[in-house]
Amino acid sequence: MRRTTVEVPLLNREGFFVIEARRGTAVQQVWINLSRIGLLTKRIAGRFIVYGRRLGQPARALRGMRYT
Repeated sequence: MRRTTVEVPLLNREGFFVIEARRGTAVQQVWINLSRIGLLTKRIAGRFIVYGRRLGQPARALRGMRYT
């Protein structure tokens, strides 16, 4: 099997990206989600609490974040 490395210039952009490679009839997809926000969950008294925070910073909930 021959491997090929391809540079994908996403720079510092955030978002959801689908990268597709093709060779002949072979197709491979990779999904990449680049974000500075992470979701944390805690289970307290049989209930789950979910909150968002900025990755790489102290674990503080982001204000005004909406979850759906």
